[in-house]
Amino acid sequence: MIVNFDLAFPSMVTLLQTEKELEFTLTGSRFFGGVTSESDWDFFIEDSEKVRDFLINLGFDQKDEFCYEDFMTNSVFQKTEIFQGKKVKIDIQLVQDSGLKTKIQNQLKPSWHLFGSDLTKEMKKLIWKGAYIGYLATKA
Repeated sequence: MIVNFDLAFPSMVTLLQTEKELEFTLTGSRFFGGVTSESDWDFFIEDSEKVRDFLINLGFDQKDEFCYEDFMTNSVFQKTEIFQGKKVKIDIQLVQDSGLKTKIQNQLKPSWHLFGSDLTKEMKKLIWKGAYIGYLATKA
């Protein structure tokens, strides 16, 4: 099942949606806004052996190196397919606590547009890192 999502999507995303026991949450530009013709499809899910086996069976590859520095992403699985005549990349972040990541993502979304549309990946990393630190500090 996919959370936060109601658009047309590649066939691989359809397969993610069919697995009712696993909850994939939309993130990235398709969640926050700013989708372009070059946008990939980003999701996250709580890490488990069942999730890893499911993704491997669908043909996803585990990336050796990934650019997420949000303290909670254990691994990223990726698959590329053709959708509407173009190559599209689907990234699945396997996270330690999907409930916490969902809370922080939902808190960031209303003000995300204030950061501007030309954010670099480095800037996005800093925003996420600050959001995690801020959230965790309030819980300490």
